[in-house]
Amino acid sequence: QKLMAAVSLLCALVGLRPACADSPSDEDLVASRQAFRQLSVLLVNRFPRVRRHASEQMYSRLLCVAPEDLGVEEDALDEAIDLLGDTRWDGDVTSVRATRDDVCRKVKVEPPTRKARGEGAPKKEAKAEHEYAALVNEAGY
Repeated sequence: QKLMAAVSLLCALVGLRPACADSPSDEDLVASRQAFRQLSVLLVNRFPRVRRHASEQMYSRLLCVAPEDLGVEEDALDEAIDLLGDTRWDGDVTSVRATRDDVCRKVKVEPPTRKARGEGAPKKEAKAEHEYAALVNEAGY
C-alpha cells in the first residue's frame, strides 16, 4: 500500500513546474524528471500489482501534461503514452524492462540501471555463521 501511495505522489510531481516560469528551463524540470525516474523504477518492481498501478497512473498523468512541461516533443510524449498503454505491465518483469527503458528515453530521462553486486558484498554463505545451527554448535550443545 505504501508503494501505491508513492506512485500517486510521484505522479503528482511529474510535469510540475514553477508558477513563475512561462517555459521551464532544464533546472525547473529536475524535480519532474527525478519523479519520473523513480516511477520508472516502480515499473519494474517485483510486485505485478505495483507495476500495473504505476503504469496506469503514469499513463493518466502523461495524458494531462503538456509536452513543454516535460521538455519533450509532442510526438515523443505520444509514443511514451502509447508504450505505457500497450504494454502488459503485470506480466514477466524481465519482458517489461526494455519497454520501461524506451519510455524513459522518449521523455529524456536516463533509464535506471540495476545495481551489480560488488566484490565486497556478503554472499549467502557468509550469513550461515548467524544461523541457529551455528549458535548451537558454538554453545556446545
